[in-house]
Amino acid sequence: MSSIISRGTDNLITDHPDLAGRVLAERAEMSPVERILVELAFLFGASIPTSEQ
Repeated sequence: MSSIISRGTDNLITDHPDLAGRVLAERAEMSPVERILVELAFLFGASIPTSEQ
């Protein structure tokens, strides 16, 4: 979901709106560098720790 948002999507349709809200809130707190690192981790297949882990 974070990956789709980082690509500048205008709309997001999901069965999990609570998750979308949490992702947006976490991304809002990140610096641009942190957002880039999350995107790179996703592209390379690394696991990304979340606030739930």
